Amino acid sequence: MTCAAEEYYDVRAILAEETLVTCATLSGVQGVGRMLDPACDSEDLPKFTRLELPLWLVPALARRGMLQLGLPRWYNERMQRKMQARRWRACF
Repeated sequence: MTCAAEEYYDVRAILAEETLVTCATLSGVQGVGRMLDPACDSEDLPKFTRLELPLWLVPALARRGMLQLGLPRWYNERMQRKMQARRWRACF
């Protein structure tokens, strides 16, 4: 059992809150437009809206088929093309 102080300083928890992941919605999302994207003018997000969401939120939404993840920007253009072409079997 961990105490609250240990959880407060947990590096994984801090990174999960602070790391943003680029993604796009695969369907329209209603009622959360301004919450997920402060630059949004309406409460609804249209299909294929590009967002930067916290790492902790992305896995749950991606498992439900609501998001398409963007490619990491720190990879060079050649690696991004390779990952895009063979996304399901790229060897890292």
